[in-house]
Amino acid sequence: MSYRTLDVDYKNKLLKIFDTGSEGHWLMEQDGQPFYYNSTFYEQFDLEKANCSIESWISIIHPLDRQIFKRNIYNMQTNSNSRIVSEYRVMNTRGHYVWIEESGTLVCDNDGKFLVGSHRDISDKKLMQDYMYQTAFFDPVSGQMNRSKLIKDLKSNLDMNSRPIVQVNLRRSRMYSRKHGDLVVDEIIGFLQDFSSKQNADWTRLYRISPDSYIIVFGKVIGTLDLLNLVRSVQPSFNDYCKFSKVFTGDELSVGGSYNSDSIEYDVVLDVLAKTCDFAERQCESRYAIYDDKVNTHIERFSSIQENLKNDIDAGKMSIAIQPIVCASTHKTLSYEVLVRWKHAYLGNVPPDEFIPLAEEQGLIHSLGYDVLRQASEFLNQYDRVYSDKIKVNVNVSALQIFRHDFADNAVSIISQFNLKPERFILEITESVLLDCNVSIFERLNYLKKLGFKLSLDDFGSGNSSVFSLFQLPFGQIKIDKILIKEATVNDSCKNFVRFLSEFGSSNNVEIVAEGIEDYSKSNLITGMGVTHLQGYAFGYPLDINQWKKFHAHEIL
Repeated sequence: MSYRTLDVDYKNKLLKIFDTGSEGHWLMEQDGQPFYYNSTFYEQFDLEKANCSIESWISIIHPLDRQIFKRNIYNMQTNSNSRIVSEYRVMNTRGHYVWIEESGTLVCDNDGKFLVGSHRDISDKKLMQDYMYQTAFFDPVSGQMNRSKLIKDLKSNLDMNSRPIVQVNLRRSRMYSRKHGDLVVDEIIGFLQDFSSKQNADWTRLYRISPDSYIIVFGKVIGTLDLLNLVRSVQPSFNDYCKFSKVFTGDELSVGGSYNSDSIEYDVVLDVLAKTCDFAERQCESRYAIYDDKVNTHIERFSSIQENLKNDIDAGKMSIAIQPIVCASTHKTLSYEVLVRWKHAYLGNVPPDEFIPLAEEQGLIHSLGYDVLRQASEFLNQYDRVYSDKIKVNVNVSALQIFRHDFADNAVSIISQFNLKPERFILEITESVLLDCNVSIFERLNYLKKLGFKLSLDDFGSGNSSVFSLFQLPFGQIKIDKILIKEATVNDSCKNFVRFLSEFGSSNNVEIVAEGIEDYSKSNLITGMGVTHLQGYAFGYPLDINQWKKFHAHEIL
């Protein structure tokens, strides 16, 4: 029996059933007149009771969704017995859009054809979907698209085929973040967006794929030379941006460029790009590169170094070389700097600047550092069998080693095995320690000094450390970088700065070592500036232990 034949009173009672549910129900006659049932549901919308026109409903549908609604009504009217489901937004009486799921179908009875269906509020579902989408594809700090979204776009977006991709890595990002918070991300995003907008591309897409890595895909087809120019232009643009920056100084970026290709798996594309950017930072003075055969050769070598480093450290295949540090006035050797060396079976001699950063990244720096300290102790032990002057050794120590809670005690344990005291060891620490100044580093350095180790600040003048830091940390020695020493021979300002450091050292019982002394004329010039120690080829090249023994054979005999 159709409810249309029911008496009015019973029909009204039956319709009350709809008011108890959470969904709205509707009916549309052949003339297009809709009727809405469940006043509780529909009272949230600005509609006239149950007999409002279809135009009234359309008027509160989101403008971008109205065509969807009209198309679905048409599909319902032309597809008998087919249930049509759609989702669209409708404005409520508070002026907010809520998501509605509409389902409907065409029904026939004795009176003709009409549409029936339901409306369901799915705003919570959509909110969760949006949340899941945001979580999956957007970086929570910057709001930019993330690595997962980049991979999805590379896999599915044909517009990205053969398009240039540029990766920008931010150096020292963690240190900056500790100091400046979210301002770091805001500024780098601001720069990259500004840079992208000036490249005359049809479109650009910016992704933050890690805390210190960003990728830009440019919507234009360019050749290799144009890609090189694009990558090269990032740094000058960043320098201009940094003139007004509250965070950056201009030397924080490394840039790599490549192309997306539908013939190469997306993960290979991103791996190549990351390695190109890494190559630019490690091996290129300008810190930019694009992927080509030359870069690929370096990448393959880098991969081989990665694969073999741990095995050779574990197998004890690392060796040391030593270079004298002499008294500036007498040229007598006061100490030897211990330098780690790696000669691989087929890679040959691998420079420290190629494998030390890798050792730090892979967590191998601790075992490598202890091995070097052990070899340095063995050298001192052998030296003492021949000489009586109790010479010292300078041993390079990574900031990561300093931050390890048991480093100091382990170091003492190692040298004690050779009946040596910490006073014979000068631990050289790079400026990166100063950039991470905090309570923890103060405590670690002071503890090392208390144990008897002398602390040396290595390569001072090559980075961003402040002179004020010299007064904060317990250094007994400062080694002035060879670049600053070279400038001091021709630049009065640098010369005065070296003199200032020498006066500081004299007043605070701190040794001042000038690095990069290649000849005696430079030695005399720099000594005149007040430094106490000299190091460089003028006084000896780094020699491995066997070479050193041969060189000093006449003394040993």
